[in-house]
Amino acid sequence: MKIVNLSALILFLALFTSSFSGQISGIDLKHYPLVSFYISSDATIDCVKEDGIEVDFWFKTPDKAFISDMDIVIVLDSSGSMRNVIGIMDDLMEKAIKKLKEEGLRLRYALVTFGDEIRELKGFTSRDDVFISWLRDVVPFGGGDDPEISLDALSMASNLPFDVKAKKVIVLITNAPAHFVEDGTAYSNVSVNGLIDELNGKGVELLLLVPPEPEYVKISESLGGKFFNIFKIAGPNKAFEELANLNFRTRLVEFRTPNFDFDRKHFIEVSAGDKILTASYTSPERLNSPPVIDSFSAIPPIVYPGENVRLSVDAHDPDGDALNYNWKLNGELLNATSTELLITPEATGVYVMECHVSDGRLSNDSKVSFRVIDKPKSVIIEKTVKKIVQPQVQQQAAIDITELQERFGITIKTKLVEDIDGDGTREIIAGTGATDKGTLYLFNEKGELLWKVKLSDDSVFWPDDSFEITRIRIGDVNDDGRSEIVVVLNHVPWFPSILAVVSLEGIVEGRYYHPGHLKELYVIDLNGDGISEIVFAGENAEFDYQTVVGILDGRKVSGQAIPYYGLGQRKAEEIFYKVFEKAKGFQNLEIKEKTIVFIDESGKKFPIENIW
Repeated sequence: MKIVNLSALILFLALFTSSFSGQISGIDLKHYPLVSFYISSDATIDCVKEDGIEVDFWFKTPDKAFISDMDIVIVLDSSGSMRNVIGIMDDLMEKAIKKLKEEGLRLRYALVTFGDEIRELKGFTSRDDVFISWLRDVVPFGGGDDPEISLDALSMASNLPFDVKAKKVIVLITNAPAHFVEDGTAYSNVSVNGLIDELNGKGVELLLLVPPEPEYVKISESLGGKFFNIFKIAGPNKAFEELANLNFRTRLVEFRTPNFDFDRKHFIEVSAGDKILTASYTSPERLNSPPVIDSFSAIPPIVYPGENVRLSVDAHDPDGDALNYNWKLNGELLNATSTELLITPEATGVYVMECHVSDGRLSNDSKVSFRVIDKPKSVIIEKTVKKIVQPQVQQQAAIDITELQERFGITIKTKLVEDIDGDGTREIIAGTGATDKGTLYLFNEKGELLWKVKLSDDSVFWPDDSFEITRIRIGDVNDDGRSEIVVVLNHVPWFPSILAVVSLEGIVEGRYYHPGHLKELYVIDLNGDGISEIVFAGENAEFDYQTVVGILDGRKVSGQAIPYYGLGQRKAEEIFYKVFEKAKGFQNLEIKEKTIVFIDESGKKFPIENIW
């Protein structure tokens, strides 16, 4: 009975099956809950799962650093005895390249030639014609002692600058045994075991068109390489047919996580043919939001000595964290931690009360003041009162934005002061920051609140409504004879943006969702039909943050922009939308009559034509 060394067999199978047949790399969470990763596989991707749940996935354009699907290095013995094989090398390689290119693969090639020394090294090129010319220029000569330094040539080839996402293929072609450091000559500095250790784990696919010498057999078996006997007539053809059938591609895959959460580990599983590839990632840490002070009041604001002033603060935390309160009176800390405080001042003067609200990590402060005045004495004064009637003059009230912010406990990021309804008095349209969830306020000229409406929405692109209002414009965009308010909201700190149209009564008439911040907004009648169009410019995060310009009909402000990755929204019906691939950032737009010219950061102008 023949006894099999079981442990050696298991080791051989493990090494053989670990040959590079697929991997997941480069998991990217910068647009979470969108998750993207590179997958390198020699099979079609059938299914993607996260935590056992099958998800819809799509392919994206890889980044610019990804240059090759497969890097091929030919390691060629150019000694005189190789003349016949070298003579057919260019034809065999051309056929293999043609077959691989038909599969849509991007290829790069390098060449190492050797004899008793390394003769030539030509680094990677992606040009097929250049590589074929290298093969045709190889001149076989010398050799003499039979063994050649094929192991040294393999070592050199394995250390070339392969693309990290490409399949790495090395084809060794020689009809001679190998020189190695233990053979008693001074030709080689490499041992068989040393080469195996060097190549193991590098993910190199080895094709060996060589004689059946022990060193080549050992290398092939240890590293899972494929062996072809160069002395058999069919050997060269079979080796290059094997090369031509290596179907391997790296693609950028993206999906939306079905398990949105924070700071938890998730497992990705990809089915590609009969292979299951796995990887894991940890979802981002939750962004803690500071407390929001909704109101802070001192009632009454003017008192006499010995009378009570009730101070009251109303605050909430967007994350639901418990809040702590600390109070200061004229800069001195008080022993009070409640949301209400009763003060009985005895001395006259101005008192400044400060409330510090904290969730344990972030905090917010607000101030309010009140006055204590002397109580007037009762005096009887007899005098003749002469009634003087003068013309009534309406005084324009001073608009104090700081006072509005303190009174309503909000942070105003942008504002527009204008008579929007034609009644002869100005209104204040104010847009808040991310802590106030992108809320739009309308005040009259006296600073009295007419209405407010929250415009942020986390249902389409991002499960977090931390949007800030960055642009406010007005104009009749829906042909109803009245102005509408057009607003841009950008998420902080992530990429989504919302363009909203609001009526003068505070009714939201439409929202347009955009996967990238919008940086400029115009409301202007471009085509002379009496109805203002909405023109915007910004960037699209799904197209590597390239600059975009778009035009909307104010009667059709809905849906989402390309590439339509948001949830629950149909494709928008823009009048015009274009990604400017050659532009470098955004400087401004020039709008004159019916023409629009986009100017990038370098000052280059891009006329926008054929809009209608």
